[in-house]
Amino acid sequence: MSTQLIDKDLELKQRWNILFNSFEQSLNGHKFTPMHVMRQSSMKIMEEMSFPTLRDEDWKYTAVARILNNKYVLPSREESLASELAPHFGNNLDTYKLVFYNGYFRKDLSSELPLISGLTVCTFDEAMNDAISRDLIVQHHHQWIGRQNRIFLHLSTSFSKDNIFIYIPSGVHLEKPIHIVHLASPIDEALMISPQTLIIAERGSSSRFIETYETVSTDASQPVFINALTRIVLNENACVDHFKVQDINPDSFLIHQLDTDQKRDSRFMTFTADLGARIARNEVSAHLKASNTYTQLYGITVGTKDQHTDNLSFIDHAQPRCESREMYKAVLADQSRGVFTGKVMVRQDAQKTNAFQQNNTLLISPKARMDTKPQLEIFADDVKCSHGATIGQLDKESLFYLMSRGLSRKEAASLLQFAFVAEVLDHLSFPEFEQEIAKAYS
Repeated sequence: MSTQLIDKDLELKQRWNILFNSFEQSLNGHKFTPMHVMRQSSMKIMEEMSFPTLRDEDWKYTAVARILNNKYVLPSREESLASELAPHFGNNLDTYKLVFYNGYFRKDLSSELPLISGLTVCTFDEAMNDAISRDLIVQHHHQWIGRQNRIFLHLSTSFSKDNIFIYIPSGVHLEKPIHIVHLASPIDEALMISPQTLIIAERGSSSRFIETYETVSTDASQPVFINALTRIVLNENACVDHFKVQDINPDSFLIHQLDTDQKRDSRFMTFTADLGARIARNEVSAHLKASNTYTQLYGITVGTKDQHTDNLSFIDHAQPRCESREMYKAVLADQSRGVFTGKVMVRQDAQKTNAFQQNNTLLISPKARMDTKPQLEIFADDVKCSHGATIGQLDKESLFYLMSRGLSRKEAASLLQFAFVAEVLDHLSFPEFEQEIAKAYS
């Protein structure tokens, strides 16, 4: 690393240390809680790491300087006192809502949860009062984070506040999705928010989760940086569907890391829709740790102006007779840019693996750009694996046909674009959510 990069890295770390010291002083007596011990540990780990540059393989198409060069402040609870819930994606969906405003959990704006024995939904601080919940958080969150080497994960942990813990007991089938609503309200200073969620789905349970990230319209000119982590643990025969939508303002930034552990016979599906942000980075790591697991990763990106959206995925087939399916599509206009890096690892013991990966992009501007890199790394010999990528433009014949039927060029192009991403939506088996995506897209 050059001297200039080292100096820049030291400057950034000094800035984060100053912010952390200020944050720590605001905690008063809470400085000695298990939650803050975890923050301190992550801050120490982060000090030994370097922020990624274009020389790092996983970041070679996404520069983070624009994100890191801002001097961020942390939101105060007083700044999150909206008296009512602002309009947001999925407002009309029938869900159990958990509302966060500028990173703080707002119980008064959230829904009543069903009275199910063992169902736990609370902040980490509240969970620490229960021995079972505390042990689960330590095992699946605190200890897990300590083994990671991702600097943005440790940055998020260092400044996380009202982390949410969700525990779905064995055999429970939630009738409605749990919708985790993250609303951020920009202020006159650059704002950093670090939400984290831990979901544990016990044996034989089934549940759906929706995560949305949006900014509330204000006149503030400074960006918001949302640095989020979602960790989902699926035990035997558990089924979890996860949907994420981000539509933050075009001056703001999002880094979201989703990590899953799957045990035998579990089924996991995640879908990501990127509709906003100046820079958005989604990292998905799926670990298939036992036989007969099924994993599906889906995503759509709609890029306009100079938006930059980066999707990085890693599927780890560690055991035999597992299946994964991955499909990401992007529609890029103006000077927007998309990145897709997908890696499927099939380890030596993972015989009878079935893995499919596809990335398709539609460029509707000569200045739009897509960098795609699907990868297979296979160490087993009895497998069915395929991957592919395509980059194209609107079909002129289809466009002409629709225009000949009375549609304007804009209407015809919009219809073809939605038809292009609709193939992904068809896999979701959630018609009400698909309708909301269609509204947001239009």
